[in-house]
Amino acid sequence: MLFIGIGNALAQRTITGKVTGDDGQPVLGATIAIKGTTVGTISGLDGSYSLTVPANVKGDTIVFSYIGKTTIMEPI
Repeated sequence: MLFIGIGNALAQRTITGKVTGDDGQPVLGATIAIKGTTVGTISGLDGSYSLTVPANVKGDTIVFSYIGKTTIMEPI
């Protein structure tokens, strides 16, 4: 069982980026999530985010949303 847990922990990848508005300013508190999963995070003070995604998630969509703004969906 220990080896299975270690294998699952290693079978991940990290997606990082920065959310900015139309004016180029960072967006604090934007939601970044993998569509159809419970994997998600929010952007920090400088708009940056880091999202750990299981390696088996391929061909999925990342969803960026913020209250009052248009939701954007991008393929991973």
